[in-house]
Amino acid sequence: MSIVELEDLDGDRILLHLTRPNPIWRALEHDPRRVLSIVDDYAYIPGPWWVEGDTPTSSGVPTSHYASVQLSGEAELVDAPAAKATLLQRQVERFQPAGGTAEIAAHDGPFHRMLKGIPRAWSGTSSP
Repeated sequence: MSIVELEDLDGDRILLHLTRPNPIWRALEHDPRRVLSIVDDYAYIPGPWWVEGDTPTSSGVPTSHYASVQLSGEAELVDAPAAKATLLQRQVERFQPAGGTAEIAAHDGPFHRMLKGIPRAWSGTSSP
């Protein structure tokens, strides 16, 4: 599973971590300049919902509504366990601000062994 966090961090910064099997790592090692495309808030609208007046519901045209963005920039691969733990802790704090999860630390606690499953974290700046 991949978790992506996009937020304005000291400018236009993107924080991202992916699990070990994700093939993007080889591509980033080869060339850190990347384009990141994200599609979210996807909604399918069934055809019958678009029918007006006396038109048969079977004549409605289905459609999709979504939001998307493309960001380009230079990727910085983060290898240090402490730096990965810091990035993951920031993600947990953003998505679970009420707390309830132990602190993510590089060398102790319930999550430090899981950091090995994340070979690297990606921190990059975006450009228009």
